[in-house]
Amino acid sequence: MAQGSAPLGYAVWMPDYPGMGDAPGIQPCCDPGSLARSTLDGLAAARSYLDSQDSSGYTESGRLYVIGYSEGGLAAMAIIRAIERRTSWTEAGGSAPPRRLTLMAEYPMGAPLNLSLGFAENLANDKPVENPAYVLLLFSGFARIHPQSVILEDIIRDDVRSSILPLLGETKNANEINRDLAAVLKIPQWGIRAADMLKPGFIADLKSDARNNRVMRVIESARMDRWEPEPGIPMTLAASRRDKLVLPENSEADARSPGAPVPPSKKPWNAGFQL
Repeated sequence: MAQGSAPLGYAVWMPDYPGMGDAPGIQPCCDPGSLARSTLDGLAAARSYLDSQDSSGYTESGRLYVIGYSEGGLAAMAIIRAIERRTSWTEAGGSAPPRRLTLMAEYPMGAPLNLSLGFAENLANDKPVENPAYVLLLFSGFARIHPQSVILEDIIRDDVRSSILPLLGETKNANEINRDLAAVLKIPQWGIRAADMLKPGFIADLKSDARNNRVMRVIESARMDRWEPEPGIPMTLAASRRDKLVLPENSEADARSPGAPVPPSKKPWNAGFQL
């Protein structure tokens, strides 16, 4: 998407999330607040850097388009919510560039807006998990942001926690991690259930009272499919029927809600905001 946009004259900012690149620790996967902060703060820092350089020939129109796929789609939604709440770089202690941006449109695609793989009903049954590595990453990332509520020692089996969780911060992809997990569990990769990698006490708690489980409450609070942006923003939600991991239902709840997606408006949704 970036390679296709840059030749068309767009200045493209691609964020690096905490725990990615050279950043230490685990990535807070699918935590909306973390995604929005790292994206908007990084964009402000990039613009500030350009202001300090000899960037002759570089100009900005001030029009901002937000596009993202998969977790990036969730980040796109989180960014809009942060802008509505006026979450800015200055609030984090920085000195923001003077130029304003006007949000023109956004495109969340294939976004796990409802975080369905973290649903209690998908963890407390005996069916194989579609992508076990994602479940482990989700819990690990939320534990970084919500350490008082998401305690990995109470959730993930000891052997999985010691052998597999350190791999989440490395360069291995999900398939490689799932193969390593299957080797630790000594079961086929395609047959891994939540009960195989999570502690029996945690599974039992989900089965007895998932609504009051503090981990599930954190995941519920992070869902973006129940949030409606202010009317007037041109938004396009896209999902693939062939996507086995992030199902189209993740976006369909937003498509059915009264506030989103909103038909394109000739007038920008926001007269301008300070980033």
